[in-house]
Amino acid sequence: MGHSDIEVQDMEALWNILDNGDGELSVDEFLMGVARIKGPSKSLDTVHVLHLCQRMEKKVDAILEERKPAAARSPSVTLKPLPVVALLKEETCESMSI
Repeated sequence: MGHSDIEVQDMEALWNILDNGDGELSVDEFLMGVARIKGPSKSLDTVHVLHLCQRMEKKVDAILEERKPAAARSPSVTLKPLPVVALLKEETCESMSI
C-alpha cells in the first residue's frame, strides 16, 4: 500500500483490527488506526498487551470456576465410588422385586 508499510495481503486483518464491529470504517477511523499501528511497537506496548491478556485470563478462569458444579469447586467434598458389591445387591433386589 505504498508509503504506509502495510502490505496488500494484510488489508483484511487490518480491516478487522480497525473495525469497531459495525462492518464499516470511516476515513477518521482508518487514518487514526493506521497512525496507531505504524512503526515499531514499543516495549511498553508489549507489556500493556501482556497485562491485558493476564487480566482477561483471570476473568475467564473466574467464569469457568463459577460454572463448575459445587462438588467440583469444594475441596472438602470427597466423592467416593460405591463398591461393586453394593451395586450388585441393589440390582438383584430390584430385579427380584424385594
